[in-house]
Amino acid sequence: MNWYESWFDSPWYPILYASRDEEEAAAFVEKMMQSLDLPAGSTILDLACGRGRHARRMASMGMQVTGVDLSEKSLADARSQPLPQLNYLRHDMRQPLNGRKFDAVFNLFTSFGYFDDPEDDMKVLRAAQLSLQQGGYFVIDYLNPDIILPLLPTSEDVERSGVHFHLKRYHQPPWIMKDIVVTFQSHTHHFQEKVRCYKADELAGLLKSCGFKIITQWGDYHLNPPHAQSPRTIFICQKPASTNQQLQSAV
Repeated sequence: MNWYESWFDSPWYPILYASRDEEEAAAFVEKMMQSLDLPAGSTILDLACGRGRHARRMASMGMQVTGVDLSEKSLADARSQPLPQLNYLRHDMRQPLNGRKFDAVFNLFTSFGYFDDPEDDMKVLRAAQLSLQQGGYFVIDYLNPDIILPLLPTSEDVERSGVHFHLKRYHQPPWIMKDIVVTFQSHTHHFQEKVRCYKADELAGLLKSCGFKIITQWGDYHLNPPHAQSPRTIFICQKPASTNQQLQSAV
């Protein structure tokens, strides 16, 4: 079983990340939507939506949102907070979504670079391209390895809801790794996270090779321009005309 299947569907994953900032996510979505100037009723695809914190905010702003994820546990948590304009589906983001076309596709909070074969990352980008209307937007929000790598290796211990987590982060090229040891009631469980270490220029090259036109780049969730200390790599791309046929043959 792949690491993302075992870890994201485990009962420990939402406990470890229970403190993720809902207000920060909502503020980022609001700024992003204002920048893209998407009208109410626009169709949105949230790729790897997780427990739906971004998707819920988009739907509350009047968008027609489809959130997709591979984790049944994350989707069950997301569906526990329903909204009228929000639908969730279990789906592999490497595949286009049944020929449907959206006004915008979002891949947020480092939900990319998970796969052992880098060709699978390309499949994600091609599928996103094929899922867009012509002129539609694709936003990918990734970590900035230039900030993270100099700080590695690190380790920490976290207590949440009676569960002990020991976290070890390190660089094992081409991966940024996180080993997770969970201890609960004298039982120990081992998990791992890893993401491929794409620097901004590498990620930009992948996007361009899949036919995206990069409109702008942000360096944080306040939509500031990138600089040497930016914590994030966020690309805003657009789908130009006449790319579907070429990409369809590559998926």
